[in-house]
Amino acid sequence: MKKLYFLRALLDIFLFFAALAGAGLLILIPILLFGSDSTGIPFEVNGEEVTVISMETQVILLLLFVGFGTFVYGVFLLRKVLTLFSMKRILDDLVIKYIGRIGKCFIGASFLMTLPISLYKALSKAELDIQLRVGGFDFFLFTICLGLFFIVLSEMLQIAKQQKEEKALSM
Repeated sequence: MKKLYFLRALLDIFLFFAALAGAGLLILIPILLFGSDSTGIPFEVNGEEVTVISMETQVILLLLFVGFGTFVYGVFLLRKVLTLFSMKRILDDLVIKYIGRIGKCFIGASFLMTLPISLYKALSKAELDIQLRVGGFDFFLFTICLGLFFIVLSEMLQIAKQQKEEKALSM
């Protein structure tokens, strides 16, 4: 159980910093979207400096912000699942539902954080650039696999719950 509490503490720290980043983004995004083109604030999107804030760039920034929020929501749900685990509620309907949602959030966030950047590069540089980086947790396929893992885990817990109920009825 100590590992469970340690993981929950780490997620609390992550959620704290994500909340700070989200608050900063809530202030910065409207300035970038609705301010003049000469805001004087230089910024980068995954290492690519954005100089002109066109309508396409605004849509891409919004998609990145939604992707960030989706990922943070998935981590928040993971923290809720760990809280339910600490209360010994493992095969609970709420746990199964949350784990399925976590997988969908991670997959959605992965697409929302990767595709807009590829679109930005294609629109701004008129070239199609798809990068598959290996060796980190921001790796696109790793995040998709992690999301699929949570979805499969949700389905397995649902099957285990059904078998437990059938076994209880047969006794």
